[in-house]
Amino acid sequence: MNSNTLIGIVIALFAGICFYFNYEAQLHIEMQSKEIEAYKVEIKNLNEKLLVLQDTDNRKKELELLVKDQDVRISQQVQDIENLKLLIIQTSKARKVK
Repeated sequence: MNSNTLIGIVIALFAGICFYFNYEAQLHIEMQSKEIEAYKVEIKNLNEKLLVLQDTDNRKKELELLVKDQDVRISQQVQDIENLKLLIIQTSKARKVK
């Protein structure tokens, strides 16, 4: 074997090894890309769920404020009813006295 043949074989082996590692790297990159896309989809879904939860929390706060407001109104109505009862009783007593 002459040196040119030996150099050619070494270059061919080196090229084959480079091709193999390049191919493996490509496969790894493709797999990583697919995983990244899956993570992006998962993050998008989680963000949507977070928005729903935040909206639900905002609605809960709004309802709590509404309930407090209704409580105040009901308490005022109860007080008004009590005042009306007292007024009716006083009016009845005043009529009886006359």
